Amino acid sequence: MKIICTKSNLVHAVSIVSKAVSNNTTLPILKCILIEAVAGNIRLTANDMELGIETTIDGHIDAPGKIAIEAKLFSEIVRKLPDNDVMIETDDQYKATITCEKACFQIMGQEGEEFPSLPEIEKNQSITLSQFSLKEVIRQTIFSISDNENTKLMTGELFEVKDGVLIRYKGSYQTERKIILPESVKVIGKKAFSLSEKERCMIYKLKTSTLEIPPDVKIDENAFSGAGPLKVTLAEGRKMVEKSAFRGMGKYGSDSEVILANSIEVIEEYAFYKGECVKVKLGSGLQQVKKYGLNGVIVRSLPDNLKQLDEESLGDSYKYVHNMPEHLERLGTHCIRINKEGRVQISASVKYIAKNAVVWENSGNGDEMGFDVAEANPNYKSDENGWLYSKDGKIMYFAYLIGDEFVIPDGVEKVYKDGLYLYEDGLAKGTGTVIVGEDRVKFF
Repeated sequence: MKIICTKSNLVHAVSIVSKAVSNNTTLPILKCILIEAVAGNIRLTANDMELGIETTIDGHIDAPGKIAIEAKLFSEIVRKLPDNDVMIETDDQYKATITCEKACFQIMGQEGEEFPSLPEIEKNQSITLSQFSLKEVIRQTIFSISDNENTKLMTGELFEVKDGVLIRYKGSYQTERKIILPESVKVIGKKAFSLSEKERCMIYKLKTSTLEIPPDVKIDENAFSGAGPLKVTLAEGRKMVEKSAFRGMGKYGSDSEVILANSIEVIEEYAFYKGECVKVKLGSGLQQVKKYGLNGVIVRSLPDNLKQLDEESLGDSYKYVHNMPEHLERLGTHCIRINKEGRVQISASVKYIAKNAVVWENSGNGDEMGFDVAEANPNYKSDENGWLYSKDGKIMYFAYLIGDEFVIPDGVEKVYKDGLYLYEDGLAKGTGTVIVGEDRVKFF
């Protein structure tokens, strides 16, 4: 960017927009003034996420562009410049050079694209009145504005509902509250509880609100994507958690919790996918978690009635727990990822374990990992090493070994090759481990 304008115009513009520069923020970009040179206009903008001011000045644009410059320093510099034309030039490293006669200053700026834009306003209707009239209207009404957070009306809830669909929750996350859905709401729509741009910038100040969702209220995909800190309870009577309902919840770092009713039997695909910073408490009636259903959230325990874990259903959400539910029957591919060594307990009820059902994220440190299968299980067995076999011992599904030689046990006819975790001196398989007996088995 390269622009030329008069000092007087620049000083006047800076003094106008400086009123919207944030003095109390953890985001450095909000302490800046955005300078844009585009489409023949030189535009200055400041935005503290509550107040935004934009103004334009006359000048010459040699090269278009934009840059955010720290407001206080920039204001001090331009006020001390001689009364003449000022040239502002930036490079690819966001260094701004300010030149006026013999004065030259170089200051570091920030990428203009990172500066929060002012909201777009639909100008379908307008009103025109004099400056005097506007001031008088404000003077006569300003006394009635509440500055008391305890005034219930001023801290109440606002919902945007259309045809039974909750389009947007517009209440504040700045105070703790119990959110009660209007009776007219039959569906929670996409991103209905998503944080505003202002709230994202002050995420550390937000308070946790509570919300109970009745069983007859449907939850659309991504309904809670980008939501603020919430403790959500799914009321009794609901049978499932809908597909992608809580996907992306907590993506801006807000701690949340979802409590499932005991009546919920199924968690649909991607229901809590990438629910960062979200804790999920499962109900006792849960029987199936479908593909990516709980992947990414925090789960501390699984109910005993759970029967089926589908592909990537838990992912790393269950990484600190090794005990499987008493009535579990099926483990899908990569359904569990564990970040520390240890045995996974397999109950007698398990009928099917997919190849690579369990993934150990941090292996090869010399500690034990593997499976402990209940003796009563009719389909699988394990040995003292934690290696996993079919009940008749003819198929080997998993083995873990640190050493320079791996011996395939007698009686094994088939070996799942990707289930062999072979290491030599802590290095990954393929570094020299000798497999004894590979000529008498078939790999699959």
